[in-house]
Amino acid sequence: MPKRVVCIHGHPRTPENLTRWGACRTCGRACGRKRYAAKPEKYRLRAQASARKRQYKITPERFAALVERQSGKCVCGKTFGTEKGMLPCIDHDHVCCPSKKRSCGRCVRGLLCNRCNTVLGLLEKEPHLLPQFLAAYKGAAHA
Repeated sequence: MPKRVVCIHGHPRTPENLTRWGACRTCGRACGRKRYAAKPEKYRLRAQASARKRQYKITPERFAALVERQSGKCVCGKTFGTEKGMLPCIDHDHVCCPSKKRSCGRCVRGLLCNRCNTVLGLLEKEPHLLPQFLAAYKGAAHA
């Protein structure tokens, strides 16, 4: 029997289009898109858990424990949610792990909302600006 030049859906069986197991990449991607479309929340949560594990060495159980320890709230008092800006961000000590992409996992301090994480990230680099900022903010409020 001669070797097929196309998959059962008509895609070319070229080295670029075959996985290391000999399956068609194009068909595999289409199948993955169908599975994702059927249950997007499941795959979104899985991707978030995978990213936390890769970047911060935090398992889903440890992440749930952090959320529970903080009663589902950021240090500013806002409750974490699913809308943009209220997803919990993982706060870790950048001095411990200077790499921007990874953390050792031991330096995780807690969870912050996106707003607090942004403010802390900016002030952590230049803490001497905080008193100047607060003075300018208070002065502008009374002007």
